[in-house]
Amino acid sequence: MAAASVRWRRPVRSSRSDTDGDAVRFGRLLIVAMTSGLGLAESWDVAIRYTGGVVGAEATELARRARAVGLATELRRVGGALEPIASRIAQAQLVGAPIVPAIRAAVERLRLESRARRIERIRTLSVRLTVPVSLFLLPGFLLVVVMPYLWEGVGAVFPGR
Repeated sequence: MAAASVRWRRPVRSSRSDTDGDAVRFGRLLIVAMTSGLGLAESWDVAIRYTGGVVGAEATELARRARAVGLATELRRVGGALEPIASRIAQAQLVGAPIVPAIRAAVERLRLESRARRIERIRTLSVRLTVPVSLFLLPGFLLVVVMPYLWEGVGAVFPGR
């Protein structure tokens, strides 16, 4: 009996929070690769292999450009979703500080900012749900609860019908 392999994939979404989540995942992959003994460029390539979406495309493009001018130089020019991680790495390299704690700090900051945005969306949920609830649930409630009483009232006023 042959075992079938199933490949699970996350659905592709393009919201800002997903991009932040991918950047956090990319940073964590960098940390794992670097703490296992790989250098920055090798760790970057490993993290690219396991990251998709916008962040994966940005990281791939950065790696492609870095082959021409060097990763340290290219990290200073990065924008987009990888900017917080890349700028921390560039600063750490500039002053000679360890890179892994810098990446950890950037990842933690991204994670907390993403969490704050999600909490803010949750706080405004009741306001955003007011209109759909009043448009869809209230008429159904009226039909189920009030309509039988109205039907009885019509039957009492017009007994022959």
